[in-house]
Amino acid sequence: MIRKCIILIAIGLLAYTGCATPPPVKQALVDIDNGYLENLKLMQQYRQLVENINEMHYSWYRYTNQRLLLDLTLKSITQDPWGNDATKIDITAELLGDDLLGVVNELRFPGLTAQKDSKGIVRFEAGKPENNAVKMVKRLPEIVNRVVEKGDKDYKKVITGDMSHFDAYLTNVSALRQINGTIKRYLNIDVTITPKDVSEIANSIRQLRQ
Repeated sequence: MIRKCIILIAIGLLAYTGCATPPPVKQALVDIDNGYLENLKLMQQYRQLVENINEMHYSWYRYTNQRLLLDLTLKSITQDPWGNDATKIDITAELLGDDLLGVVNELRFPGLTAQKDSKGIVRFEAGKPENNAVKMVKRLPEIVNRVVEKGDKDYKKVITGDMSHFDAYLTNVSALRQINGTIKRYLNIDVTITPKDVSEIANSIRQLRQ
Protein backbone atom coordinates (compact mmCIF):
# COMPACT_ATOMS: atom_id res chain seq x y z
CA MET A 1 0.00 0.00 0.00
CA ILE A 2 2.81 2.38 0.97
CA ARG A 3 4.62 1.51 -2.26
CA LYS A 4 1.56 2.49 -4.26
CA CYS A 5 1.36 5.83 -2.41
CA ILE A 6 5.04 6.47 -3.13
CA ILE A 7 4.47 5.81 -6.85
CA LEU A 8 1.50 8.21 -6.89
CA ILE A 9 3.50 10.91 -5.14
CA ALA A 10 6.36 10.47 -7.59
CA ILE A 11 3.99 10.74 -10.56
CA GLY A 12 2.39 13.84 -9.09
CA LEU A 13 5.83 15.34 -8.47
CA LEU A 14 6.80 14.82 -12.09
CA ALA A 15 3.50 16.21 -13.29
CA TYR A 16 3.79 19.45 -11.34
CA THR A 17 7.53 20.04 -11.58
CA GLY A 18 8.10 23.06 -13.79
CA CYS A 19 4.37 23.48 -14.42
CA ALA A 20 4.53 27.29 -14.40
CA THR A 21 3.28 28.73 -17.70
CA PRO A 22 6.14 30.42 -19.57
CA PRO A 23 5.64 34.23 -19.86
CA PRO A 24 5.76 34.14 -23.70
CA VAL A 25 2.75 31.80 -23.72
CA LYS A 26 0.79 34.12 -21.45
CA GLN A 27 1.76 37.11 -23.56
CA ALA A 28 0.67 35.28 -26.70
CA LEU A 29 -2.79 34.77 -25.17
CA VAL A 30 -2.96 38.46 -24.30
CA ASP A 31 -1.93 39.38 -27.86
CA ILE A 32 -4.58 37.05 -29.29
CA ASP A 33 -7.26 38.65 -27.12
CA ASN A 34 -6.11 42.12 -28.17
CA GLY A 35 -6.33 40.95 -31.78
CA TYR A 36 -9.92 39.86 -31.23
CA LEU A 37 -10.74 43.27 -29.74
CA GLU A 38 -9.17 45.08 -32.70
CA ASN A 39 -11.15 42.91 -35.12
CA LEU A 40 -14.35 43.74 -33.28
CA LYS A 41 -13.58 47.47 -33.40
CA LEU A 42 -12.81 47.32 -37.12
CA MET A 43 -15.96 45.33 -37.82
CA GLN A 44 -18.09 47.78 -35.83
CA GLN A 45 -16.55 50.69 -37.74
CA TYR A 46 -17.21 48.90 -41.03
CA ARG A 47 -20.80 48.22 -39.98
CA GLN A 48 -21.31 51.90 -39.17
CA LEU A 49 -19.82 52.84 -42.55
CA VAL A 50 -22.19 50.45 -44.35
CA GLU A 51 -25.17 51.82 -42.43
CA ASN A 52 -24.20 55.41 -43.32
CA ILE A 53 -23.75 54.55 -46.99
CA ASN A 54 -27.07 52.68 -47.05
CA GLU A 55 -28.83 55.63 -45.46
CA MET A 56 -27.38 58.06 -48.01
CA HIS A 57 -28.15 55.66 -50.85
CA TYR A 58 -31.72 55.28 -49.58
CA SER A 59 -32.26 59.06 -49.55
CA TRP A 60 -31.02 59.51 -53.11
CA TYR A 61 -32.82 56.40 -54.35
CA ARG A 62 -36.13 57.54 -52.88
CA TYR A 63 -35.74 61.00 -54.37
CA THR A 64 -34.91 59.86 -57.91
CA ASN A 65 -37.18 56.81 -57.96
CA GLN A 66 -40.21 58.64 -56.61
CA ARG A 67 -39.80 61.43 -59.14
CA LEU A 68 -39.50 58.87 -61.94
CA LEU A 69 -42.58 56.94 -60.83
CA LEU A 70 -44.68 60.05 -60.34
CA ASP A 71 -43.65 61.39 -63.75
CA LEU A 72 -44.45 58.08 -65.47
CA THR A 73 -47.80 57.85 -63.69
CA LEU A 74 -48.95 61.34 -64.66
CA LYS A 75 -47.72 60.95 -68.24
CA SER A 76 -49.48 57.61 -68.57
CA ILE A 77 -52.72 59.18 -67.31
CA THR A 78 -52.63 62.24 -69.55
CA GLN A 79 -50.96 61.00 -72.76
CA ASP A 80 -49.59 58.09 -74.77
CA PRO A 81 -45.83 58.75 -74.64
CA TRP A 82 -44.73 55.36 -76.01
CA GLY A 83 -45.18 56.02 -79.73
CA ASN A 84 -46.62 52.50 -80.27
CA ASP A 85 -43.32 51.03 -79.04
CA ALA A 86 -44.27 47.80 -77.26
CA THR A 87 -40.88 47.57 -75.51
CA LYS A 88 -41.38 50.99 -73.92
CA ILE A 89 -44.86 49.91 -72.82
CA ASP A 90 -43.37 46.77 -71.22
CA ILE A 91 -40.80 48.81 -69.33
CA THR A 92 -43.27 51.43 -68.12
CA ALA A 93 -45.81 48.86 -66.95
CA GLU A 94 -43.10 46.95 -65.09
CA LEU A 95 -41.77 50.09 -63.41
CA LEU A 96 -45.22 51.20 -62.30
CA GLY A 97 -46.28 47.83 -60.92
CA ASP A 98 -49.83 46.56 -60.51
CA ASP A 99 -51.07 49.14 -57.97
CA LEU A 100 -49.97 52.25 -59.87
CA LEU A 101 -50.96 50.71 -63.18
CA GLY A 102 -54.46 50.14 -61.80
CA VAL A 103 -54.80 53.81 -60.82
CA VAL A 104 -53.48 54.91 -64.22
CA ASN A 105 -56.09 52.84 -66.04
CA GLU A 106 -58.85 54.25 -63.84
CA LEU A 107 -57.85 57.86 -64.62
CA ARG A 108 -56.65 57.74 -68.25
CA PHE A 109 -57.92 60.83 -70.10
CA PRO A 110 -60.53 60.70 -72.84
CA GLY A 111 -59.18 60.17 -76.34
CA LEU A 112 -56.22 58.05 -75.29
CA THR A 113 -56.05 54.70 -77.05
CA ALA A 114 -55.43 51.24 -75.56
CA GLN A 115 -51.75 50.35 -75.49
CA LYS A 116 -50.54 46.77 -75.91
CA ASP A 117 -47.28 45.26 -74.69
CA SER A 118 -44.92 43.01 -76.65
CA LYS A 119 -47.19 40.01 -75.95
CA GLY A 120 -50.23 41.76 -77.39
CA ILE A 121 -51.82 42.28 -73.96
CA VAL A 122 -53.48 45.63 -73.23
CA ARG A 123 -51.51 47.19 -70.39
CA PHE A 124 -52.79 50.76 -70.64
CA GLU A 125 -56.52 50.94 -71.26
CA ALA A 126 -58.29 53.45 -73.48
CA GLY A 127 -59.20 56.69 -71.75
CA LYS A 128 -62.66 57.05 -70.17
CA PRO A 129 -64.97 59.94 -71.11
CA GLU A 130 -65.68 60.87 -67.48
CA ASN A 131 -62.04 61.38 -66.59
CA ASN A 132 -60.49 64.85 -66.38
CA ALA A 133 -57.72 66.84 -64.69
CA VAL A 134 -59.88 67.71 -61.66
CA LYS A 135 -60.58 64.03 -60.98
CA MET A 136 -56.86 63.25 -61.30
CA VAL A 137 -55.84 66.07 -58.94
CA LYS A 138 -58.30 64.85 -56.30
CA ARG A 139 -56.55 61.49 -56.32
CA LEU A 140 -53.02 62.90 -56.24
CA PRO A 141 -52.55 62.13 -52.49
CA GLU A 142 -53.40 58.49 -53.21
CA ILE A 143 -51.07 58.46 -56.21
CA VAL A 144 -48.21 59.92 -54.15
CA ASN A 145 -48.76 57.33 -51.38
CA ARG A 146 -48.66 54.51 -53.92
CA VAL A 147 -45.51 55.98 -55.46
CA VAL A 148 -43.82 56.03 -52.03
CA GLU A 149 -44.90 52.45 -51.28
CA LYS A 150 -43.69 51.24 -54.67
CA GLY A 151 -40.35 53.04 -54.22
CA ASP A 152 -39.79 51.41 -50.82
CA LYS A 153 -40.60 47.96 -52.21
CA ASP A 154 -38.20 48.49 -55.10
CA TYR A 155 -35.45 49.65 -52.74
CA LYS A 156 -35.73 46.51 -50.62
CA LYS A 157 -35.06 44.46 -53.74
CA VAL A 158 -31.81 46.40 -54.26
CA ILE A 159 -30.66 46.80 -50.63
CA THR A 160 -32.04 44.36 -48.09
CA GLY A 161 -30.62 46.15 -45.06
CA ASP A 162 -29.66 42.77 -43.64
CA MET A 163 -26.93 43.20 -41.00
CA SER A 164 -27.13 39.67 -39.61
CA HIS A 165 -23.63 38.81 -40.89
CA PHE A 166 -22.21 41.50 -38.61
CA ASP A 167 -24.14 40.06 -35.67
CA ALA A 168 -22.87 36.57 -36.51
CA TYR A 169 -19.28 37.87 -36.61
CA LEU A 170 -19.74 39.54 -33.23
CA THR A 171 -21.11 36.31 -31.75
CA ASN A 172 -18.29 34.19 -33.17
CA VAL A 173 -15.50 36.50 -32.01
CA SER A 174 -17.12 36.81 -28.57
CA ALA A 175 -17.11 33.01 -28.32
CA LEU A 176 -13.43 32.89 -29.31
CA ARG A 177 -12.63 35.49 -26.67
CA GLN A 178 -14.42 33.42 -24.04
CA ILE A 179 -12.40 30.34 -24.99
CA ASN A 180 -9.20 32.36 -24.98
CA GLY A 181 -10.09 33.83 -21.58
CA THR A 182 -10.74 30.37 -20.15
CA ILE A 183 -7.34 29.12 -21.31
CA LYS A 184 -5.69 32.26 -19.96
CA ARG A 185 -7.26 31.85 -16.53
CA TYR A 186 -6.22 28.21 -16.43
CA LEU A 187 -2.62 28.96 -17.33
CA ASN A 188 -2.46 31.76 -14.77
CA ILE A 189 -2.82 29.14 -12.04
CA ASP A 190 0.88 28.37 -11.72
CA VAL A 191 1.95 25.33 -9.76
CA THR A 192 5.70 25.74 -9.51
CA ILE A 193 7.85 23.37 -7.44
CA THR A 194 11.28 24.70 -6.55
CA PRO A 195 14.42 22.48 -6.41
CA LYS A 196 14.32 22.80 -2.63
CA ASP A 197 10.75 21.48 -2.61
CA VAL A 198 11.78 18.58 -4.80
CA SER A 199 14.64 17.72 -2.46
CA GLU A 200 12.40 17.77 0.59
CA ILE A 201 9.75 15.62 -1.08
CA ALA A 202 12.42 13.17 -2.22
CA ASN A 203 13.73 12.86 1.32
CA SER A 204 10.20 12.21 2.54
CA ILE A 205 9.76 9.47 -0.03
CA ARG A 206 13.04 7.84 1.04
CA GLN A 207 11.87 7.89 4.66
CA LEU A 208 8.64 6.18 3.64
CA ARG A 209 10.67 3.41 2.01
CA GLN A 210 12.59 2.71 5.22
